[in-house]
Amino acid sequence: FGNPSMASFVLVGPTFYREHLEFTATENILLTTIITFFAFPGALLAKLLCQKRSILWALRFFLLSAFATALFCAAVIDGPDKQIAAYVYSCIVGICLGGYFTAETAFFPTLIPPDQEAE
Repeated sequence: FGNPSMASFVLVGPTFYREHLEFTATENILLTTIITFFAFPGALLAKLLCQKRSILWALRFFLLSAFATALFCAAVIDGPDKQIAAYVYSCIVGICLGGYFTAETAFFPTLIPPDQEAE
């Protein structure tokens, strides 16, 4: 599904920050920590959306949110003077990652037909 795109936030992000925003290693570690920290509220939001709407709806919501977040990055973060926007971007990415992986984990058991778990 969206695993490659979600993984690119974490894998490509530090290179982007280093090359285009001139972040130091310490700032890259801070951004990665922010992403990890904000994954927890994203997971809680996904749990709520799965319960109130549906698992598939939550999964689509977080995929579209990640796409919108990437558009935000492309439109706003264009140089070293946009470091504050990069921190906001990292917070939103964390929420998207936590929500997506929680919804994805909840989605896969729905693919298994009832009473056929052991086959």
